[in-house]
Amino acid sequence: AARRAVDDVRSWLAAKPVRHVKNLYPRTGDAGAPGIGCEKYAYFDKYMVTMGSWAMLGWLFAPEGEGEALAEDPRDAAPKAFATTEHFHLVFLRTGEYSAQFDYNADTRYDCDGLGRVQRRGAPSAICLSTPCVVKPNYRTESPNERPLAIVPSGNGKLVPAGSGQDSSGAWAAWRVGDRRWKCRLTEEGLSSELTGSGPLALTLPAFDFDGENGTEISCDGRTLSISYKGWTCRYSADGEIVDTGTSACNRNGRYRVFEARGNGSLKVHISISFGRVPDVGQGEADMASCHNSFLSKRGMLRSYLCYNIKIHRSRRYVYETDTFFRRRSGGSALNRGCRDSIRSLASLLL
Repeated sequence: AARRAVDDVRSWLAAKPVRHVKNLYPRTGDAGAPGIGCEKYAYFDKYMVTMGSWAMLGWLFAPEGEGEALAEDPRDAAPKAFATTEHFHLVFLRTGEYSAQFDYNADTRYDCDGLGRVQRRGAPSAICLSTPCVVKPNYRTESPNERPLAIVPSGNGKLVPAGSGQDSSGAWAAWRVGDRRWKCRLTEEGLSSELTGSGPLALTLPAFDFDGENGTEISCDGRTLSISYKGWTCRYSADGEIVDTGTSACNRNGRYRVFEARGNGSLKVHISISFGRVPDVGQGEADMASCHNSFLSKRGMLRSYLCYNIKIHRSRRYVYETDTFFRRRSGGSALNRGCRDSIRSLASLLL
């Protein structure tokens, strides 16, 4: 998990220009205000200094080595359901390369009730949904939202947990929504859901549309909705009909079009994320090969962060404090002393 987190950060730092929020909108808004996806305090300069500091701490706690690959722990792929207490009101599912997260009493500044995160390892986090769209977000969006957006049964009714668990082939979570029942099951093939109740039924489906620089390819034939982005495809398949509502909603990642799967009495929807064509490098997309080479070792990653922060901020105090930190640890490994010397040489060249 830690390695995958670092890999994700690498991809955004490899973008041109470097990013501190997971979208490709301009980094700053009008009059230098924080950009799309940012809280009022989330200035680019501040966040990059913080990023450098956290990267250094991560490097200090990491085992020695030159970034060698670690074997996957088979326990990471085993089906698992985890429900927090009602104080955190979350349910997590994991199977194979897929993970999903539900919220049933959301903080409406950042989340909304429903299935707010469906991801597959290696795929762009926003291609299905990595965070819901809310009506009054505590951060800037491209445009106001008239309604919240998550994968959730449409209509009235509070989302109430009705159990969760796992078996040898997948993890599941069950819900009550008024007089309807909604059961979701996550397997290595994706997430399947079944909504049952009397009369017409509908399930809201987000379709990622725009990341601030690049549009996606969206197609819908009435039974299958496909979204292609950066070489990956998110596909919704329903046994009822899938319709475009003609509305959109925004979150930190960008803009989503809102679709609905509709049925009567029973409605089944399957969500899968698969890799298609190899993405073209450039046009704002991260060059992962170049990224891997430039950040191959812990030492290289730390130097890159520090070099960036020193160059951009010209902060003698930042260099002084970092150098002091390493001098206090000079009795440690040679790698620490080497990075301390690198900071000094960078300071002499860049300040």
